[in-house]
Amino acid sequence: MDEVEPLRMPPMVLHKGQELAFLLRWRKTVGDAVIWWGELAIPDTREVPGTDPAYMVTHRWVESSDIVTLPGVDYDVVPHPGRPARRNR
Repeated sequence: MDEVEPLRMPPMVLHKGQELAFLLRWRKTVGDAVIWWGELAIPDTREVPGTDPAYMVTHRWVESSDIVTLPGVDYDVVPHPGRPARRNR
């Protein structure tokens, strides 16, 4: 069998300390101050009576102050402005 690169799951974070999300990448804006933003993929389930649940993912840029990292998680694999993401081992 050919060697296949394993899928990489982005690390989990808490949006505003409550909502589980995947941290996809960082960016910064420079103006009067430098502001860091994180792009989150937020899993969501929509329930419509009489149908199966619809599973969705919402992508949203949020300020880094709204992102709570989890202990013991390696966030160096997330692309960051000014440096490439470190590959999983």
